[in-house]
Parts: sequence; structure tokens; C-alpha cells
Amino acid sequence: MDNIVDDRMFAYYRRRFDDKGRGERVQGRRCVGMEAKFCLTDDHGAAASEVLLQGFFEHLGEKGWSVAKDENLGVATAATREFPSCPAYISTGTGHCKMEFSVPYGRNLRELESHFQAMVDDARSFTDNEDMCLLCLGVHPVTEPHPGLVQRKARHIFWDHAFEKRLVHLFALSADCQVHVDVDIHEVHEAVNAFQGLAGAQIALTASATVWKREVDPEYLDVREVFWDWWLPGEDRAGIARAPFASMRDYVERLASLKPVFVQRNGSSMGIYHYPSFKEYYSSGEGAWGVDTQGEKIPVVPREEDIDLHDTFNWYIARFSRYCTLENRANCQQPPEDIMTIPALTLGIMENLAAANEMIGDFTWEELRASREEAMRVGPQATAGGAPISEICRGMLEVAEEGLAARGYGEEESLSPLWERLEEKRCPAMETRELFQAGGVDALLERYSL
Repeated sequence: MDNIVDDRMFAYYRRRFDDKGRGERVQGRRCVGMEAKFCLTDDHGAAASEVLLQGFFEHLGEKGWSVAKDENLGVATAATREFPSCPAYISTGTGHCKMEFSVPYGRNLRELESHFQAMVDDARSFTDNEDMCLLCLGVHPVTEPHPGLVQRKARHIFWDHAFEKRLVHLFALSADCQVHVDVDIHEVHEAVNAFQGLAGAQIALTASATVWKREVDPEYLDVREVFWDWWLPGEDRAGIARAPFASMRDYVERLASLKPVFVQRNGSSMGIYHYPSFKEYYSSGEGAWGVDTQGEKIPVVPREEDIDLHDTFNWYIARFSRYCTLENRANCQQPPEDIMTIPALTLGIMENLAAANEMIGDFTWEELRASREEAMRVGPQATAGGAPISEICRGMLEVAEEGLAARGYGEEESLSPLWERLEEKRCPAMETRELFQAGGVDALLERYSL
């Protein structure tokens, strides 16, 4: 039965590429998209209230966006607007004090940046007038984590049931810059391996999450990334996988072995966390069951769309997405003028993937996993396999620069801030600490507001 389920799931992944793959969207070159996340605060740096959030969505509706409400709870949680390539979304993340800008794909970085700026203009026309801030930091600087920050969505009811450490509210405070780049089916496992292997090098140059709870974290430059380790200790579904993926088939089978969380039917969510693996749920057929938000047991027949949702319940630092893209999740949100560095880095590495894998091949997988943990603490002062991590950083930037230059758009210029950080052996978290120690929260608001 296991092999039959694996075969069915793998066949579904293959069909994704037929239905949603590169096709006409790419026109010979990879497209790039971005999920840019920001800490939404009041003008004192504290988490913005849910009341202000509802006013924000009402404003977007007046600007021509279509506003969506959670059907179970009746609160606005997202807005969408059509762009030429695909829709744009502005939505809440885990918390009502975190905003996600799902930026439509661009054929190049200039087009992506244009889409992003159009979204920013609509958002800032509200936040500027309401004394609210969209902070370009990896973590909220003032408000302490607590369950009341979690956005009121029906789906969020199931997290604490599914995972023993009831810390999902940590992610109401974190903000990163996740980038999507087109990937072919034969590249998936190589791309996931490359970006996971380069996690430490990326964090070393881009960490910014070090001031939170109104103090400098005594241990971490990137507390945002360590949230995953606190929430899922010992689980192989976040950070860097315990072993590299041998093939696309291996990737699919390992995801199928993970515990599922919930499925959705007719706009409602039903928990399926009582199954030890998604594979066992999926093979249950008409005998499968879930629980509603009140804990009542109800029948649910597995569907292929459940695979798409289950894909989002692995939080590896790099993963394959339902949109047939490589999703790079390694980086904190960057200072306002540097936000496009992460799309540039990700796109460049993908365009030079073989060179990236050759470079990380000089290290053992355990050395690369250890470099992530060290980079979270000391950033560019970390090591990898006994060598300074700056050596990997330099090689990574060279790979990305070569990949971007080959595209012919001049996109490699967007890597300049990362080159400067490498030469100075600094990352944004170091500036954040210095600013906070000199001028407190006000200095952070002035420097990092979008």
C-alpha cells in the first residue's frame, strides 16, 4: 500500500509541472516572485491592534483591492488585486501584527520591484496617516510573544493540537523575505539541497532579528530562525533537513512521512493531526476522518488538493512549492533600501545551480547544518567545517553574480549591499543592536520603517 500511495502522490507532483509549470510564463528565462513580510506596529513600536488591522483592510478596499474575510470568524484577513502576471495579495501572517505582501511574479528583478512598489504605495497611504509602521526587521522589537497575537483564523486553531510545544504565537512576531523562483522537475532536489546547504552563509549576511521584547537578545543575531527549533525540537521538518534529498521522489516520500495538520473543505478547516503521517491519512480513503473547530469527529475523503496544503506544513529553509517554484525561506526581512537583495541572491543561485552544488560539496552535510546554528548566533563570524563562513559567503555571491550576469538584465547590481556586508563582516543585526543601544525603539522605527 505504501508504494501505491507514493506512486499516486509522485504522479500528482509530475502533473503539477504539466498544469502549472514554467510554460509561457517563463518565456525562456526564470521568473521570480516574493513573499515580503513586515512587522506591523503602532508609532511606539508595539504590535498594531486588530482594530487598526481591520481599518487597514477597509482602506485597501477603498483603493480597489478585493477584501476577503475568514468565513468562520468574520474578520478581514486578506486583500487581492489583479496584476498583469498574476494577482497580488496583502494578508496577515500567523499574527494580526504581521503583514505579508505576496508580490506577483516578474520576468526580471526590475519588474518584480515595480510590482512591489505599487503594493507599498497603497499600503503606506494608510499606515502613514494612521501612525502605523511596516518595519523591515526580522522580529518585532517591543511586544512580547503571547497567544493573543495570533490572527483569528479558523485554521490556526489546530496548531497547538498538532505540535506539543505550544509556541506557534512566536511566529506572530517574525518577518522574513521569502523568494520564489521557477524550477524544473529534474532540478527540485538539487535546488532544495543547494539553498539548504547555503543557509548559514545567507543568515550570516542577512540576519536582522536581534532586538525583541524591548531588549537585545543575549545569544542570537537571528532569533527569528531559531523560533523553528524552539517550536519543533527534534523534528525533521524545519531548518535544514537531516540529510540531503537524493531525488524528487525522495523529497515527495519524506514529506509524505510527516504528520499532517488539517485539510480544507468548502472554506472550513478540519484537523487531521491524529494521523502519524500524511501517507497514512491519504491511504485511508473513505474511512478517513477529521475534527472540526469544535473537536467533533467528521468523515473526510482525501483529495489531491490536500497534498498541496500538506506541502506548506514543512518549514525547511528551502522547499518546493505548489507553484512549481523553489522557495527560499532563509532570510530575515532586509532594511528598506535592500529588500531586493534577497530576490537577486535567490534568482542568481538558481541560474547557476550546478556551481552552487559544487561549492557546498566541499563540506559535509553536518558541517553545513552546524553552520546554520552558528550563523544564527554570530552571523558573519561563524565558521563552516573549521573555515570562516565568509569563504562560503564569497563563493555564494560569486555564483549568484555569475548567474544574474548571464541573464543580461544588469540584475547583479542588486547584490551590491551583500558584497559590502561581506567586506565589512557585518549583517543588519549588528546595526540594529547599535541603533537600539544608542537611541532605543525610536531609532529603529526611524531607520527601518518601509
